[in-house]
Amino acid sequence: MPYSPLKSVMMNIDSAFDEKSLGFKSFSDFLKSVDSIELVCSDDAKTWLAAPKLSKNQNTDSLRAKKGEQEITALVETYQKLLKEKSWPSVPSDYLSKIYSVLITLPPLPKDELVEAVIGKLDDKKITSTDIKRAISIFLKSNFFPQNNLETLLDKSYCQLEKNEHYIKDIDIALIARLGSGCIENDIELDLDVVSKCLYENYKKDKLKLLIDQGNELYKKIKQQYGQKHGILLIKQ
Repeated sequence: MPYSPLKSVMMNIDSAFDEKSLGFKSFSDFLKSVDSIELVCSDDAKTWLAAPKLSKNQNTDSLRAKKGEQEITALVETYQKLLKEKSWPSVPSDYLSKIYSVLITLPPLPKDELVEAVIGKLDDKKITSTDIKRAISIFLKSNFFPQNNLETLLDKSYCQLEKNEHYIKDIDIALIARLGSGCIENDIELDLDVVSKCLYENYKKDKLKLLIDQGNELYKKIKQQYGQKHGILLIKQ
């Protein structure tokens, strides 16, 4: 905390407190004499703060933890960049669920009418047409619009979302397939602990490994469809 208000706190505890009577010219000199406290400058360099003094080991551990957090953040940003390069749009998970819940109630419609149809039935007015377009793009990439009824067979421009109890898991598999492709092309490892931060659902480690295997198989299948060779995905356990 800022060390100036700290003196008021101490005087509330002991109204007779006076650093000068203890032989110190200022309150900051008094604080400097306390082994368990150190004065540090705030991030904006405008305020001096009184903070508990860490031991050498604690300091080292703190620096390691901070470095680890920075590395994780940097890798998450790298994965997000790779997904963007693979044309995988970003949509909040709650938006995705709300849009999905509306889409499964709609009859077969032309693709260019889907967005307006969803807007008309959505209760959450914070969700924009751009959010809906991005969500529909994710559903398309996850193969949720099969041509399995008369309207879609007669006119390929018509779409109807197929109900899927495990749709979030299948979306995550499709996401991993594209992220894995980006990692392979850029010679980047897929870190199990970090990739979980990019998914729409939380998974235990054994299920996450299975999910990554399924995503990798989907990546290979897509490559085969285009007559292309697939690479090898490096996975950091």
